Amino acid sequence: MRRLPCSLACLALLLALPGACSVETGSSRSAGAGSASKDHAGWFEGSFDDGLEQARASSKLAFVDLWTSWCGPCKRLEQVTFPDPAVQAELAKFVALSIDAESPAGEPLMARYKIAGYPTMLVVAPDGREVGRIVGFKEPAVLVRLLEEIRTRETR
Repeated sequence: MRRLPCSLACLALLLALPGACSVETGSSRSAGAGSASKDHAGWFEGSFDDGLEQARASSKLAFVDLWTSWCGPCKRLEQVTFPDPAVQAELAKFVALSIDAESPAGEPLMARYKIAGYPTMLVVAPDGREVGRIVGFKEPAVLVRLLEEIRTRETR
């Protein structure tokens, strides 16, 4: 049997793990749009700071989807979870932002919130304080339940 070099074996293991992609330190990063336009209604189109301002003005929390173009679980969220009507209804209770973590807009958020894998979904108070974190692919019902728990805890 032929053995793979450690780096290839590690990469194969990471790709086989369901739910999340690890952050590669020192990797080259492509410049992309900071806030991607989702095909789903209701996603905020501005910057992170503008999203926090909108959250403050509307007395909502911000939901921040941090993703990368190479992350399989990120793509599954986009295809399976975010289009779900129950997820859309729950996300309407937040200011929802989608940010490419490897873009110039996303890189400072990676450092600020110590992002270690993708997808990472943050729930952030209007002052920028993290109040919830969800990592990895989640089925629609699971994501709705987690978001409801965070929102309910924070609005008491």
